[in-house]
Amino acid sequence: MKYLKQLKNIYFIILGVFILTFIISAALAYYTPYSARASIEYSLYPIYSEVNGKITEILIDDGEWVEPGAPLFKVDDKKLKLKLEELTYQYKDQQNQLKAMDYKIMEAKKQLLEAKITLHYTKINYVRYKELYLEELIAKVEFEDWQLKYKLSQKKVEAVEFMVNSLIEKRGEKSSDNEILKSIKTQIELVKKDLKDTVVRSHFSGYLSMHQLFKGQMVNTSTSYGYIYNKDNLNIYVDYMEKSLNNFKSGQEALIIFDSVPGKIFKGSIDKTVSIMQSGYTSPDKLYTIEKDTRWIRASGRVRVKIVLNEELSEGINISSGSKGAVTIINSNHKILSKIAWVWIKLMSFANYIY
Repeated sequence: MKYLKQLKNIYFIILGVFILTFIISAALAYYTPYSARASIEYSLYPIYSEVNGKITEILIDDGEWVEPGAPLFKVDDKKLKLKLEELTYQYKDQQNQLKAMDYKIMEAKKQLLEAKITLHYTKINYVRYKELYLEELIAKVEFEDWQLKYKLSQKKVEAVEFMVNSLIEKRGEKSSDNEILKSIKTQIELVKKDLKDTVVRSHFSGYLSMHQLFKGQMVNTSTSYGYIYNKDNLNIYVDYMEKSLNNFKSGQEALIIFDSVPGKIFKGSIDKTVSIMQSGYTSPDKLYTIEKDTRWIRASGRVRVKIVLNEELSEGINISSGSKGAVTIINSNHKILSKIAWVWIKLMSFANYIY
């Protein structure tokens, strides 16, 4: 009877411990959630070429630190140089043609001036002979002769004016306005830009990752050929159950451990909760689908949270993009739960030594 009573007490103690552990675990998961589903990503800046061609030279070693403007690799520029020479020749040839056209315009304007002077004196004689004809002092044939001369002078002025305007329109108001010349000049500027872009440069500061590039490789403008990353732009993305979402707010403290740095806890904070997930979006070119789930109780929904570090990584710490880690969120309104969460993640940080 005595042993039965002792067993009964032990049973209730175990049951109480189990219930208390369950309650604490549920509270921790709700208010100070822990997740080992954390992955590390750097803000990556793509390396790409703005011209198509073959790599003729790699100008820097993979993994080196680069500053904005640093040359990375060079693309073959022979065709572009030949194109520039051809366009430069066309441009000079067009300029010579325009100089000849300028001379033609000058001669045409001289002819126009002469035609206008002739028209002026012809008009005077036409008016004089018309008055004499009306007074019947001269024969009709003499009046008609000057009338014809006057009309021909008018036609000549019109013809020469048309010729001058046509030449000016073809050339432009000035040589630099010529459409052909402007077109060639635009092409020259584009080729010069492409020639400049044959040396691919860094647009950001950071470490270089382009180990897949080699001399002789063909590159095009639609593909990135490496990345530049900076340890100062390290982000942690962690998946939490949706039930904890209401307890998250931007700037809330987070404790982080990395698999590659066992035994150490890093401080961070919540940056934002990712609002759109692939599972919650249906592409316009696809039909809706129903997921098959044969389990009686479905898995809890999860949401992705972005965590940022609030401290700088020392030089000896090497964390790769894609590395794994764990994160627990600290809740200032629940200090006891937060202390338990700290103890738990500290234990997990030491567990990284053996796991």
